Amino acid sequence: MFLKLAKESYKQAKEFVPETESDNSTDITLEWLLAFLEEYSPVTKYVFNHEVERKMARCAESIISSPVSKDKEVMTALRLWAQMVAEYALEVTDEATKQAYKDSGVKKVIWLSFEDSRRCKTCKDRHNKVYDIDKIPPKPHIGCRCYVMPYDEKINEISNERNFLRNNLPKKYKDIRNVGKDISNEELKEIFEFAERHDVQIGHAANPTGGFETYCGNIDILKNIITEVEIQQNSLLFANLNTKNVILVYDNVLGYEGDPSKIDVGAFAVRNGRIITLNKFMFDDSDFLIKEYNSAVEEGVFVKDTTYVNIIAHEFGHIIDGKSKSLYSKTVDILEQLAFYNGMTTEEFIYQNISKYARSKNDKEIYGELIAEINSLLYSKPDSDIIKLLKEKGVIP
Repeated sequence: MFLKLAKESYKQAKEFVPETESDNSTDITLEWLLAFLEEYSPVTKYVFNHEVERKMARCAESIISSPVSKDKEVMTALRLWAQMVAEYALEVTDEATKQAYKDSGVKKVIWLSFEDSRRCKTCKDRHNKVYDIDKIPPKPHIGCRCYVMPYDEKINEISNERNFLRNNLPKKYKDIRNVGKDISNEELKEIFEFAERHDVQIGHAANPTGGFETYCGNIDILKNIITEVEIQQNSLLFANLNTKNVILVYDNVLGYEGDPSKIDVGAFAVRNGRIITLNKFMFDDSDFLIKEYNSAVEEGVFVKDTTYVNIIAHEFGHIIDGKSKSLYSKTVDILEQLAFYNGMTTEEFIYQNISKYARSKNDKEIYGELIAEINSLLYSKPDSDIIKLLKEKGVIP
């Protein structure tokens, strides 16, 4: 389990950081993992392998020496074991992520925490602090939810949103948005509390021109997005997949036509690992967001008759994409059958009944887009023939 988690965390972190001239790669092998588990952890205050042996010995001793029912001792041992495994899952994730950052040439990282009632004083004090990649302090306690992200000094020197837009909008792009007023402290607090009630984690952008504290749209839009994240996290489709702890971030999405310095004026959101970033450029004008999304639906980019909250269903589809590879072949088999019955090619059927975008990407991305759109269809048209057949065949619950 730890090895699979480490490999996935390393891969996702590498994808998050643009390639540089100093880009290297580390093989996340069993040897790498065992070496890490042999190291002393300043968070747990023990070595994993030693603690495994100690807990096993203590459990056996308690069971043998107990004069009554053994159930209590067994349950206690299982609870302690689960706590240890959960904590080391976090530590393995952090270590693999840090290794990926280092291999990608990252020199500095920024410490980010969650601004809710569960945050401790140390985590609060470290929030937004910048550390050298080799001098990241250990987490202050077991179960710490803080995380680090690459810190780009060139980007983070920009403190003015207007300057950022002037320097980073694509050439000849005319900004026709009518950006709303800045979110108030009261509204920001309301959003954070709303997210906490709905068990949705709010993250922070490393870029100072981003972050939910810079939101300028209608807060009801954010509430609807947060509600959709909760729905997706609790969905039966994800029952056997680890999609909890998805982090929602608000920032300008970069990468227009492959240029990492330009704002992607056509993107609604992007997913990197378990982080879903809402594109600030799109969401700062709520009317612009809705208009652009509706236009995208008309062009076949998204499933017909959906609204902007489908952006989240689409991104969660990409999370399935990374966690359930067998879903693709089963889905395509059924779509081929439906296309045949309707006298169409598979591509034509997908174009007309799901979305053009689901079949318009290159071979590397077709799978992710198709599953993302199937997930969108599940929530927008649960009674459609496609969804009914997918359920009937056991492809989705």
